[in-house]
Amino acid sequence: MRMPKRENPLSMSIAEFRRFSWIGAHSAIATLLFVFAR
Repeated sequence: MRMPKRENPLSMSIAEFRRFSWIGAHSAIATLLFVFAR
């Protein structure tokens, strides 16, 4: 979790949140597919 000093924390946290939600959604879909595939 590196934070560039020239970027303000608010936009950085928003970018991190968007990336985390994107990865979280994909992992949730993959988990559901794995559970339903069994």
